[in-house]
Amino acid sequence: MAGVTGMSGCWSAAGAPIAQGDDVFTVLPATLPQHDLERRLADCDAAVLMKLGRHLPKVRRALEKKRPARLRHLCGARHHAGRPC
Repeated sequence: MAGVTGMSGCWSAAGAPIAQGDDVFTVLPATLPQHDLERRLADCDAAVLMKLGRHLPKVRRALEKKRPARLRHLCGARHHAGRPC
């Protein structure tokens, strides 16, 4: 699967596992419409969003709407040296 190395680098930089035990882990393209992102994020325990680029504002809105209490994410770890956004 393309991008696995990048995903692994992100959760390594975060110092936390992306999912544990029977957590539902989902990989989503940020290119999806916001309502699809919200629906899919609501149905999983952990997610990686690929192809953020210009879609970052939409992804943030979807995350804040569906996962405010559990929100923990890294943005563009490759471009921002893993700094949380």
